[in-house]
Amino acid sequence: MNDSDDALPKKTIGDRLHAASREALSRVPGVGGTLVTVFEELVQSPIDKRRDKWLNDLHEGHRALETRVESLERLVQDEGFLSVFLRASRQALETHERAKLEALRNAVLNSAFSAAEEEQEMRQLYLSRLDQLRPAHLRVLGFLADPGGHASEVHLSEARRPARRAKFVTAILDDLRDREEFVELLMNDLARLDLLVPEPSVSGPGSGTAVTAFGRGLVRFISAPEDPA
Repeated sequence: MNDSDDALPKKTIGDRLHAASREALSRVPGVGGTLVTVFEELVQSPIDKRRDKWLNDLHEGHRALETRVESLERLVQDEGFLSVFLRASRQALETHERAKLEALRNAVLNSAFSAAEEEQEMRQLYLSRLDQLRPAHLRVLGFLADPGGHASEVHLSEARRPARRAKFVTAILDDLRDREEFVELLMNDLARLDLLVPEPSVSGPGSGTAVTAFGRGLVRFISAPEDPA
């Protein structure tokens, strides 16, 4: 793991402006302290807003944690879980994209539900890959891992007629329709990260072998935890 993997996100221009404004107000003779207090109450720095939203999103999964984790005290002392939480939190503070934030939230919750020691290294590999993926990557990967979850069998059968996998994807996913070149770039990235089998190695665009075992593991890791019945 690189040192940069655990580095805290650098402050944005918005954070610097926030700090500069606070400093300027503090210098106002006689009322500086009062103005700073009002400023802090009314204006939150961008990075603080992201942090609070991330923690609130995790809090929404708290009930599930209570029903599926035997001991929350054990959980906070679990070094493997804390490593996932801290690394996912760093990534969460660096993005505004909802799909990425949901994937990170699910990764943390799934890590809490299963603390098997043998899974810890694999989870770090998943997070390393996730750090390099955009929502469009996740959209394509999730679809290829489970085409039946996105369209009827009739629609899938018709879409499988094209020879190339990108045509299959764009025939089903409306938000990527007519963007075959873009989808090809996404799939090249996924193959480079060992998440997709290279195109010539599969029997057809709709083949269930399009996603590697590692890729399927990542999809499960970032999917919403199943509700315990």
